[in-house]
Amino acid sequence: MSIVGIVVLAALLTLIGWLLSRRPQASDAYRIAGTPAISLAAESFYLGYISRHNFYRRGGGVVFVVASAILSWRSSQNVVLWGATMGQNTGLFGVIAFTAVFGLIAGGLLAETYRLRPPIGARQASLDARDPRPAKRLARWAWAITGLALVIALVAAVTTRRPALIVGLVPGLLAVGLAELVQTRLDGRRRPVLTEEAMAADRAIRRAMSESITWLELAAAILTLGWVGLTVSAQLNLNYDAWPGYLMGVAMLVCALAVVPAFICVNRGALARGGSRAR
Repeated sequence: MSIVGIVVLAALLTLIGWLLSRRPQASDAYRIAGTPAISLAAESFYLGYISRHNFYRRGGGVVFVVASAILSWRSSQNVVLWGATMGQNTGLFGVIAFTAVFGLIAGGLLAETYRLRPPIGARQASLDARDPRPAKRLARWAWAITGLALVIALVAAVTTRRPALIVGLVPGLLAVGLAELVQTRLDGRRRPVLTEEAMAADRAIRRAMSESITWLELAAAILTLGWVGLTVSAQLNLNYDAWPGYLMGVAMLVCALAVVPAFICVNRGALARGGSRAR
């Protein structure tokens, strides 16, 4: 692996480790609530929710990296990136960076899948007006990027007659689809009629989670497009001594670095961001 590759990989590992190590603080509860003037019970509720979200994100990142490495090694004695076999260096970068970031995305989305089940017990729905969905522009970007990745994958699969690219696209499509499904349930799930403070906390949590899931959806779309670009570039088998090969090498580098903006989106979607603990 080149010096640049080692530096980038070390930086990403450091950032991922930092993100996994962050713990929820009182300032996170105040940020989600929109005010530090909340009761200790409300603060405990917010911190408990943030801790649960962090637990799933952390678990997703660890499980995906370990499972991907084990399955890849057992099947091919090499590390592969989802569905396409890469070189040793690219594969190493893929399993550590791409899979770790995708695991964080999957964990964050799975933390909210309980909303897909009907609520247990009788509930009286609140007639309060729903807040508009935040970050709609980010969602549109996620849809556009996912659509572009799908078109490129379909054209490449038809041209090269290699359906493995479509198979490898499935994780990203599932992540984007799950994000949209959870968003629908965030908006449509009935609001219980509780105390004024409890209902305010419910609205604040829904708003924070809606924004968080949108960032995760955008991260999944970016990772998917990066993976498609890497795989298509590897399948073209160009002569890297000629100018088309040089251009393709640059394109592969850009696609590999897609993990960086994806990680930035994952970080923006974190509920635990730290800061001052002062009320």
